[in-house]
Amino acid sequence: MKKFQSMGELALYLLRANAPNELKKTATENMQAVEETNHGGAEAYLIIAESKAEAKQVEREYALSNCTPECSKIINTLDGAYWKQSIFVFSDDGGGIIYFERIPLLDEK
Repeated sequence: MKKFQSMGELALYLLRANAPNELKKTATENMQAVEETNHGGAEAYLIIAESKAEAKQVEREYALSNCTPECSKIINTLDGAYWKQSIFVFSDDGGGIIYFERIPLLDEK
C-alpha cells in the first residue's frame, strides 16, 4: 500500500507510477483535504492500493470491512481499470483516510 500525508509525497508517487490522469486529478484534489486535516491537528492519510496484497495490508491496519465510508465513488480511468475512492472518518477531529483501490486488484506483487 502507498500511504501519503503530503502533496510532495503523492506527486512523486504519481510521477513514478505513471498513473492515469483521472486518478492523478482526483488524488491530488483529495490530498489537499488530507494536508488541511493534518495541519489542524488530526491524523489523516491518502492511501492507494493497487494489488490484492496491498488491499489486505490496508484491511489489516484499518479493518475497513467493519467500517462504513462517509462517501464512495468509482473513477473510470479509461485504461481498462477503475478505482474506488472511499472516505473514512475515524475520529471527531476529522482524522481518517481517503482510500483508493484499483478494480480489479492486481495479483500479488
